[in-house]
Amino acid sequence: MELVLDLQKRYSYADYLTWADDKLRELMDGFIKTMSPAPSTKHQVVCGNLFANLHRFIKKNKGKCEIFTSPFDVRLPKNGEKADNQIYNVIQPDGKYDRGTKYDEGKAPVGIFGDYEINFIDIF
Repeated sequence: MELVLDLQKRYSYADYLTWADDKLRELMDGFIKTMSPAPSTKHQVVCGNLFANLHRFIKKNKGKCEIFTSPFDVRLPKNGEKADNQIYNVIQPDGKYDRGTKYDEGKAPVGIFGDYEINFIDIF
């Protein structure tokens, strides 16, 4: 039986966790953004090469960071929310580079995900 979701309804991460199917979705301000079922071959080649080169560089230099590839969920709380039912932004980026560095507010690198500009302190 196919899961039917109301695209006009606002959902939280708690709702998102209950969707037991294999479709890729993100939440932007609580609204569902459907994703392509599979990335293009070119996209996969670029991501694969980037991952391999970063991984090789980190190991060669005895780095203590980790690289993660998709799929994985990144929750983006807006005002420090912690509870799943208070988080309305969830993305599935292509990868994540986690070097364990803690940034001071306002000094962290900034990235663009969908229509959102976020501070990487929210991810790492």
